[in-house]
Amino acid sequence: MSAIPTESSPHGGPEAENKSAAALELSVNRIKSMIKQDVEVKSISTEACFAVAKATELLVADLTQRGARVMFDESRDTLDYKDVAGAVEEYTGYDFLDDVIPQKIPAAVAVARMLKKNPVQQEELPTKKQQQVENEEQ
Repeated sequence: MSAIPTESSPHGGPEAENKSAAALELSVNRIKSMIKQDVEVKSISTEACFAVAKATELLVADLTQRGARVMFDESRDTLDYKDVAGAVEEYTGYDFLDDVIPQKIPAAVAVARMLKKNPVQQEELPTKKQQQVENEEQ
């Protein structure tokens, strides 16, 4: 398992790999403050914050590694959004991220998909001339 970069070792060098598996890179206090932003959460234990922080670190590390495989398959050395989105698309364990990290698509394709899901009658769409008249009236 490769190490997650830290402030002290920005490239995940030997210092990062020698750390205990239980050590955190994310601040438990920062995680706690993010969780407390949810109005439904009154309080959260330190142990729960630790578990959320560790799970987040493991998720980010795995997602990064899977994205790097996509990047290497395309013979590149820079991890791009499309690599991470490709990892989400390829791995069924990340289906819950499909809406959060979707593949980029052209706007015309997105509009066509939206119209297919929620068809709009042609007469409901205003013409450019109708829009100009409405704007002049305002």
